[in-house]
Amino acid sequence: MRHIQVFISSPADVSEERAIVRRILEDLRYDPFLRNRVTLEDISWDRPRSEVPLLASYAPQEAINRGLPRPRECDVVVVVLWGRLGTPLGPGYTRPDGHPFRSGTEWEFHDAITSEAATRRPKVLLYHRTSDIPVSLRDPDLAAKKEQLGLVEDFLTHVADLSRLDSVGINKYNDASNFGSLVESHLRTVIKDLLDEEETLNTGPRAGREFPSTPFPGLRPFNEEESLIFFGRERETSELIQRLGHPEYHFLAVIGASGVGKSSLVNAGVIPNLRAGAIPGSDSWKILRMTPGEFEGNPFLAVAAAFANSAPTVRGGPPDIAERIERDLESFKQYVGAVLENSPPWGKVLLIIDQFEELFVSAIEEVQRARFVAMLGKALRSERVVVMVTLRADFYASCLQYPGLAAQLRNGSFPLSTASLGALYRMITKPAEIAGLRFQDSLSERILEDAGAEPGGLALMAFTLNLLRSRAGDQGELLISEYERIGGIRGAIASRAEEIFEHLTAADREQLPALFRKLTDVAESGAPVRRRARLSSLGQDPAARQLVNLLTQARLVVISDDEHREPTVEVAHEALFSSWPRLAEWIQQTQDDMTLLRQLRRAAADWERAGRPDSFLWPHERLIMAEAMLCNLDPELDPSIEAFIVPEAARILSEVAGQICPHQRRASIGDRLAEIGDPRPGLGADRHGVPDILWRAIPGGRVRLSDAGEIEMPGFEIAAYPVTYSQYLTFLEATDGFCDPTWFVDLASRPDAPGHQFRRMSNHPAENVSWYDAVAFCRWLSVKSGIEVRLPADWEWQLAVSGPGDGRRYSWGERWADDQANTLESGVGRTVAVGLYPASATPEGVHDLHGNVWEWCLNRLSDTTVQGVDYSSQDARVVRGGSWLVARSFARSSFRGWDDPELRYPALGFRLVRALRN
Repeated sequence: MRHIQVFISSPADVSEERAIVRRILEDLRYDPFLRNRVTLEDISWDRPRSEVPLLASYAPQEAINRGLPRPRECDVVVVVLWGRLGTPLGPGYTRPDGHPFRSGTEWEFHDAITSEAATRRPKVLLYHRTSDIPVSLRDPDLAAKKEQLGLVEDFLTHVADLSRLDSVGINKYNDASNFGSLVESHLRTVIKDLLDEEETLNTGPRAGREFPSTPFPGLRPFNEEESLIFFGRERETSELIQRLGHPEYHFLAVIGASGVGKSSLVNAGVIPNLRAGAIPGSDSWKILRMTPGEFEGNPFLAVAAAFANSAPTVRGGPPDIAERIERDLESFKQYVGAVLENSPPWGKVLLIIDQFEELFVSAIEEVQRARFVAMLGKALRSERVVVMVTLRADFYASCLQYPGLAAQLRNGSFPLSTASLGALYRMITKPAEIAGLRFQDSLSERILEDAGAEPGGLALMAFTLNLLRSRAGDQGELLISEYERIGGIRGAIASRAEEIFEHLTAADREQLPALFRKLTDVAESGAPVRRRARLSSLGQDPAARQLVNLLTQARLVVISDDEHREPTVEVAHEALFSSWPRLAEWIQQTQDDMTLLRQLRRAAADWERAGRPDSFLWPHERLIMAEAMLCNLDPELDPSIEAFIVPEAARILSEVAGQICPHQRRASIGDRLAEIGDPRPGLGADRHGVPDILWRAIPGGRVRLSDAGEIEMPGFEIAAYPVTYSQYLTFLEATDGFCDPTWFVDLASRPDAPGHQFRRMSNHPAENVSWYDAVAFCRWLSVKSGIEVRLPADWEWQLAVSGPGDGRRYSWGERWADDQANTLESGVGRTVAVGLYPASATPEGVHDLHGNVWEWCLNRLSDTTVQGVDYSSQDARVVRGGSWLVARSFARSSFRGWDDPELRYPALGFRLVRALRN
């Protein structure tokens, strides 16, 4: 194995080119011709991660003292010049004519070129950047820069004299992207020549980085470790590096369509070059990476985790850091200081926010979003902070809603277009070449043609190439037949997804749409976007976990791996949404639901932020839609959303449960419950249309009646509420109900028509009911239900309300309470829904025994037994409990009123009893 040292010589103004040379040397280790034959080492005084940058200012002897070889001792010397010749060396280093070398670069070139003339070693490559040098007329160093430019021009003019050769080749280039392709070609040729000159090759283990497991990442973006196989974006990488190196740019936004390669450009293009020192001192920068929604939709938690990863000495975990930064935006700078604690003075923090569009999806609250944008604005005031984001182009307008962010975008936007055909060809062929793969016949050109016309083609192309590699022939050949079998670029994702789908069990197939619904959100525009979900929320059973693992292995979804958070799952790329017809159909079917879910999350966040006012809550009509949506999507909900979607009926019923609720409010709550459907049992009918009575057991006992003495009675059951209009209506509307004369046999009167219900609310008590009407209802219901029911005797009514003996004056105690019953004093002036004064219920749970409506009893005032009731008598019957129409004195438990049995009016109703069941 031949070890080759490459000396890199240049002043500080071409540090990007120095980084490019280092990367090329890394890449050349895996050149198919050079692999396993050579190890390459760059020699320079500004190696990445050295303690002091720009060591080219050191004198040669100082460098030698530090153990670095001289240029003449290396195999290849690369010299790069632009607008500077470098720092003078001072006395002790003179040219052959006796004049001192004007810079270390000049001395390095002379040292190398004189050795090459004598020994043919090292091979010297000289490059000159010809583009204009950006400079301001107000620059205080303008004169010095003009002088340096003159020195470069003089050096290049007299380079032949300096080398004492007849001619020296000067390789000219316009910018860093041109330089990369030029120097790569030259170095490959020179290194091959050096190997050809060797008679034998040393063998040994392969040096340098491990080759990535696959040359094509599939749907996911390239990561930093895959820079070796990242091709085709050299020009864009160079332009971004130049901007990052300019003091004017503290904010850069890489903006492009989904699938154009924004994340890959930053991960595998920009970051490795920065770590290699493409900008002077950038090898000392601290690079923090995050996505806004990666931690439960909290961007502050995401940036806090990035700080915690980069500054282990910071006190507190990510939640503590996030809370402090959100509360005090200025504290961001303190954490920057902690990250840079052991860095040199020129060190910076580069905060990379990938998928910046996540900031504008529903999981992030508007106030929190605005605070995060404000935090970025404050952070950018520091000279030691640089922010770089990747942003989907269709979210650009969302950014413009924030003036500070819009101002940054005016200066810091970097539009990323689709790759050119030449760039695409490099993306296709170069990784395959490094991995030792080859394309059958014209397959690479065919893929290039298909990818060039496909929207979001990069992700589709990478997935297709990865699928082809997994099915390569024995000799590493990528086959045309396999490309056609998977449907080419347009069909590869669908082909692979359908292949997986076909092998799923029936249960897994049913589960798959629900899984993807949890991984999908909808943008304001209605376009589907990725959404992360906690791995644990996707199902605890082994089958669900196996399904996630299967999709992960197929590279359709990815699972996060971060020590600061629970593992999350997300779709590998949004191209999946449009490229797999089955998934696109599922999304289309639930798009309205996902839009509603986004609105729900936003409304709940607004409600929480405002202090949970009732006025922000959704009404029943909208909650019904939300309930159906939640049933369809089964999303993971945080506690604030759970509280927000409590049904309106349950919410307003909780109001009446408290003591402080005005009579008018109780009345309106009852009306609203009737409108939206009162969920309480015992107020309506069962599925057969038979009134569903809620019974309460009353133990037997002795009661004392005014004017009638004491009466002993067995236990019985009484209805928790008066018969409601809804229940009475089943009798009125039944073909065998009120219109059937059977129920009025032996009664003194058979009315021609029922009384008019003045409050036609389902949960209000039946009103305007005569004693005859009530008896007929009891007979009908006894037959319909198979259980004998009747009107209560008034002593049964009294036992139920006040207990045995003299009992209580009121169901709640001895003293009247104005807020416990709907009597004349309430001021409502009408009936209200039953059960709206729950605090006035008896211990057994019997409601509305005071006020609202008078309740018919079975007996006359003179009766003391229910045996032998004379139904044909026209004598007055007892009424109990008072009503909304009379004063509270009539509502006490011992008051016995009476009315003629044929009488009807809007304050007269009834309740049922039945024998106590064994």
